[in-house]
Amino acid sequence: MSNSNNRLMEIGNNRELSKMLNDINNKNITKLEPSFDAGLGFSYPVIEHYSLEEQISFLESCMKIGILNGKPSISLLKCGSCNSFQFCTKFVCTLCTSSNIIRGITIEHDSCGNVDFDYKYTSSDGTLVCEKCNKTLKAIGVDYSKIGYFYKCSECSALLPNVDQHYLCLKCGTTSSGDELKMLQLYSYTVDHQKLSEKLNADNFMLSVFEELDKLGIKSSLIGAICGMSGLQHNFALVAYDSEDLPFVIVDGIESQTNHNDKKEDELSVLSFIAKCSDVKVSKKILLAIPSLRGNLRELLDVNGINLVESTNKDEAALDLTQTIREIYNNV
Repeated sequence: MSNSNNRLMEIGNNRELSKMLNDINNKNITKLEPSFDAGLGFSYPVIEHYSLEEQISFLESCMKIGILNGKPSISLLKCGSCNSFQFCTKFVCTLCTSSNIIRGITIEHDSCGNVDFDYKYTSSDGTLVCEKCNKTLKAIGVDYSKIGYFYKCSECSALLPNVDQHYLCLKCGTTSSGDELKMLQLYSYTVDHQKLSEKLNADNFMLSVFEELDKLGIKSSLIGAICGMSGLQHNFALVAYDSEDLPFVIVDGIESQTNHNDKKEDELSVLSFIAKCSDVKVSKKILLAIPSLRGNLRELLDVNGINLVESTNKDEAALDLTQTIREIYNNV
């Protein structure tokens, strides 16, 4: 798991994730776009007080659970060693690799073909005189032309239309060519406020479980993210950690209904949870159902080694879930 994902779990531990989602909801923010601030670089509103990597990790997690919809917006270069976006650029001679380079506007004398910086043509009285043939240049477009910026290497004296550019990472000091840098696409996001409200309602319930576990000395996180064996990142409503900060319980919940369409949604929710559980190496899995699941779905969970907690209401569910996690923790 990357450092940014570890920090994301810390954000969940101090409830910052829920706070940020509440800010987005309360301020009726409909769009999150990357904005540039001199000295700070690119960031997203509401969550700009975290690093860009942490912001991206949070936004990607929200997109996976359907709160946000994203589309590519801006492409950035980042260091291949430390993922920093801050660089100092230096010119490098394509012939001798020296960085002792000067740059200036160049003039070409049409009659003799001499190409040099414009200041090399300027005489003491302000007229333009070619150093190669000693002729006076009369008018641009008549006997000379400006051909734009050229680079001159002070080591090998080569006058070049282009030079290489190397990027020095200001964070780790790594020097890279443009081809060696990684590309990162920043997305702009639209907010699905219906799904956000549903998520916040679920989180407010899980928040009480989080607080009770904290009182018991059991570390947990809301909107916990775990990387599976497939390399995919899976999000769970709650993740609890053992004394070595390793996840030992993952939790998701569903509110089961009675009509035909919702029964199909129950099946999809159960199958989705089973799929996520099979991909992550966590010993205990809990699915919380309010108020209950049908018998065939209970059997399916049992076959896959998943604990089922059924409760008639959310207050009871918070107590039941806390008690179940505490018992598992004590056994571990």
